[in-house]
Amino acid sequence: MTKAKEDREMLAADFIVCLPADCPSALPDNVVAVCCHCGCKVQHRPYVPPKVKKVCTDCGIAKMKEDRDADIRITKQAQDEIINYLKRHRH
Repeated sequence: MTKAKEDREMLAADFIVCLPADCPSALPDNVVAVCCHCGCKVQHRPYVPPKVKKVCTDCGIAKMKEDRDADIRITKQAQDEIINYLKRHRH
């Protein structure tokens, strides 16, 4: 999948669920932002478009419970980065 296509998919999203900013499993180049619902600090990958709403995991789970038909995705790029990070940091 091309980066342009992934960006279009992210721009079409209602929101992106983000980890807490202090999560120890974070990738080192993550960007810190603020949850648009509760205001806590969250982190996301640097290529997430600025216009996409960021929500923390608690608010994201609440939103998903409200809308059982929510379309939840992870981009191929994020998947690959997480897999590579985990491979490099295995004990």
